[in-house]
Order: sequence, then C-alpha cells, then structure tokens
Amino acid sequence: MLNYINELIKKNTYWWFSARQKIIMALVSKAIAVQKNLNILDAGCGAGNFIVPMRKYGQVWAVDNSPHAIKFCQTKKIRVYKSSLKTMPFADNFFDITLVLDVLEHINDDSIAIKELKRVTKKNGLIFITVPAYQFLWSYHDVSHNHKRRYTIKTLKNKLRKNNLQVLKATYFNTFLFLPIVLIRFIKKLSHSEKPDINRINPLLNTFLEFIFSCEKQLIKHINFPFGISLIIIAKK
Repeated sequence: MLNYINELIKKNTYWWFSARQKIIMALVSKAIAVQKNLNILDAGCGAGNFIVPMRKYGQVWAVDNSPHAIKFCQTKKIRVYKSSLKTMPFADNFFDITLVLDVLEHINDDSIAIKELKRVTKKNGLIFITVPAYQFLWSYHDVSHNHKRRYTIKTLKNKLRKNNLQVLKATYFNTFLFLPIVLIRFIKKLSHSEKPDINRINPLLNTFLEFIFSCEKQLIKHINFPFGISLIIIAKK
C-alpha cells in the first residue's frame, strides 16, 4: 500500500494532489502575472511536483529533509538541498517567491520556520503557505503523516503578523468536498479505524473527485472560501 501511495504522489495522479496543484498554481499565476526571471524556493518540496510548473517564472531551488525526497527529486534534475526549514543554506533576501506547501504542520516550532522563510525571502517577495485546517478534523491521517497540528486562518495569520508579514490573501479550500470528507472522518473516529485517507481508489471515482475539487480554481482567484479541509495564505514580506 505504501508503495502504491508513494507512486501516486510522485506521478501527481491522486485526485487530491492533482486538483490541489491546479488551485495553487492558479493563485500563483494571478499573483505573479507576467513576471519572469524570478528566484523561487520550494521549501519542503516532497516529490517536487511544483518545481516543473514553476520553472516558467524563473530559477527554482528546493529543500527537503527527507533523503527519499532528495533522491527522487535528483532523478528529475531538480536543484535540491537536504535541509530543515529552521536553517536553510541560502542568503538573506534571496527569493522572490517562496512556496511552503503542507509543511508547517510537520514542524514542532513553526514560528522558527516562519522566521527563516521570511529571512530568505526578498523585501516585497511573496510566501505561499498551505496547511490542513481545523483541529476538530484531527484523525489517524494526521498521526500517520506526523502532523503536529491543524490550523485556522486566524491562528496562521497571527503567527505571520508576529513576524511582520503582510497577509494579502487568506482562504480555505477543498470546500466543495468538505461535508463528505468530514462525515467520513467522523465515521472513522467512531469505528476507531486506522486506515489512511489515501487508499486504493477506483479510477472513475478518482477522476470525479479531481473534477469536483478542481472546480474551485477559478472561484478562489476572486473570492475567499469560508471553510474547507485546507487553507492557503499569500503573505508579503
């Protein structure tokens, strides 16, 4: 099962990963507009699925603390460094765009990571952050992925503002599927199920869920969703 899940992540074909990428890239595209030749950091790059689409905006660097992620990214000729987000091997004020996508929830002291992300980002540079939402949705999925917490927009905004970062946009997403996901998680809690949320899935169902989730990508550029399974904040240094 683990190999199956890892393969889906690497190929970016599982509905959650593929739709999430479309939504985040829609926001990146709107924020960056026609800018080119930017220095871009993917902090906690995982399988590196965001690096290729970000290359059209400039040069991309990546860091991750996982030897498996490093090895896989190197096969894709990605410039990747083994590093935590507490002390990254980059000069101050180096990056125009910093991505930190579903990473902060893995870090014991996320305030240290936010301070370091700010350090390596240029003045007026943008930091894109995604994290899982709502502590009441805590489940075996979080435990199995070594999460330390889930967030609300208010809690993450406060952490960013303490570091003098300006919040430009803050919205929940994965909203259209919120109710069924919440229902499934509560059923799993009641049944004491320890199966991961990512499981073998029928290809037709995978396509359907990806379509529903992806429908958020046009709306999210113009509105902020009031609730969702995840949240995204765009902050400016």
